[in-house]
Amino acid sequence: TVYTVGGEDRTFIKWIDTHNVYGGGNLLCTVDSTAQVTVTKGMTPKNLLKTAAWQNSYYDNNNPHFYVFGGSLGAQTVANNTKVRVGMDTMYDEDNTAETTDVMAKGTHFFADEDEATADAGGDKQDINLYNNGYGLADYTVLGVLGGGFMGKVTYDTNVRVGGATFIHRVYGGGYGDPNRATAEVVTDLGKVGRSTKVLADGAFIYGDIFGGGARGDVTKSTYVELQRDVKVYGSVYGGGDVANVGSTKEDSVQIDTVATTLIAGGTVFHNIFAGGSKGKIQGSSFVNIVDSVYKGKTNVPYVYGDVYGGGEKHHIAGNSNVLIEGGQLGGDIFGGGLGTVPDTGDADV
Repeated sequence: TVYTVGGEDRTFIKWIDTHNVYGGGNLLCTVDSTAQVTVTKGMTPKNLLKTAAWQNSYYDNNNPHFYVFGGSLGAQTVANNTKVRVGMDTMYDEDNTAETTDVMAKGTHFFADEDEATADAGGDKQDINLYNNGYGLADYTVLGVLGGGFMGKVTYDTNVRVGGATFIHRVYGGGYGDPNRATAEVVTDLGKVGRSTKVLADGAFIYGDIFGGGARGDVTKSTYVELQRDVKVYGSVYGGGDVANVGSTKEDSVQIDTVATTLIAGGTVFHNIFAGGSKGKIQGSSFVNIVDSVYKGKTNVPYVYGDVYGGGEKHHIAGNSNVLIEGGQLGGDIFGGGLGTVPDTGDADV
């Protein structure tokens, strides 16, 4: 869309979607301090959950629907910092028993269609309750949570916390960025975070993935992801971004102050853990630590059903990758490096 501002024509990129919540502004707004969003109730009417429109948005990773953004919408918007809090009360009470039953299924990992699948826990075969991927809960469903904006930039830091019984598709510490960004090699400032991100998940049912970085928006300095207490992640956990980088893309050298950190101190992860990103690089080092923790006198033992990687999934770590296992129950293998075909250039340490 072309707007005339101060006698000059300027083009603004705007995605038309009325089902998102933004802490920042629309097209030209600047938030000089902190843009904050707090969500304590789901965003989806109950009748919507049975419609084809819901099914389409439920599986759509390319266009945000029913997302919560700490930052802003338009490409010309800026927020200095953001703070996002998403958490609903527990759904395991008498008032919600019937509604909960409709969306639960027996299965292993997040393959809820396999009703008869079992999980191997401690040598014994047992069924585990998992969410059916075709539904959600009206009072608890938020499809996506991002610390950054859609295309708007965050000057400094983002801070995201998800908890309770919230039903979420994906969580990002960074911004969404350019929907047309096919690879992380494409240079763009859309959805960028100017310094660092922090994601804490100490509850919630996340049937997709958690990223410390952005969806398609880069993070200039560092990322931090922490899992605690009762959170369940039916996808994977990434210290970096999806189609997005961590660290300055203007430099080829290793940046010693850029680190993607992942701390698993509780909860359950049914797929893999990557200290790096999915399809984006880390222009510094990466670190993943799995350790038992104590909360209100109760020991939290993290469970990881998949593999643990010190590197990324499909892109590289420019610096060193590090894996430290101090606790937890692990069902897969441990790798100091990454999974993909792009070689890491530093050292790997387990």
